[in-house]
Amino acid sequence: MSDKERLADFIKYTNLSVKAAAESCGVHRQAFYDILKKENVGISDNVAKAIVKTYPDINLLWLKYGEGEMLKNTDPNQPTTNQNGKGVKYFDVDFIAGFDIVLNNHTVTPAYYIDFKPYNKADYWVNVTGHSMDPLISHGDIIAIKKLNDWKTYYLPGEIYAIVTDEFRTIKKIRKGDNEGEVLLVPENLEDFDPKPISISLIRDVYQVLGCMKKII
Repeated sequence: MSDKERLADFIKYTNLSVKAAAESCGVHRQAFYDILKKENVGISDNVAKAIVKTYPDINLLWLKYGEGEMLKNTDPNQPTTNQNGKGVKYFDVDFIAGFDIVLNNHTVTPAYYIDFKPYNKADYWVNVTGHSMDPLISHGDIIAIKKLNDWKTYYLPGEIYAIVTDEFRTIKKIRKGDNEGEVLLVPENLEDFDPKPISISLIRDVYQVLGCMKKII
């Protein structure tokens, strides 16, 4: 398979036009057109690196030399990333510090999509900061979260949730509080953090944490 054919297959994979695919990688569209239309113009190192940086699922050895398969990972049970809307949006924001950017501004563009079958029912993937949930969820991990519309009626005590109030956002286990109308927010790291009661009336939104993993790229 020639460089021209491999680039054409890559563009088809993106579901974008030649111009849009090039621009999504930060490459001038003429570079793609030259590879596709001119004889003896191959995929340069700079173009290949730009493509793989934006589309980390693409196998660099395949792109440059035709070795192996186009995608690094073809196992549907392993996470992959893409720019063509397959899977769940990943926003490069911290849930604790910057989640309102996503929550209140639907024009924000996701950094990429994560296609990971066990968690594709999530609403978002976002970053985690802090150490209150160590070692289950560590600083720098990303979490898949799904909004719960009826959490006041039913939630699972001891499960991990992402909680939003007007004053803060946090990731904790939720348990029944000692007082009526309260829940207890319980960290995993009880050595450094204490459980805290909070009035249910102060909680604006609750998201179930479906899973977590290390940041992919």
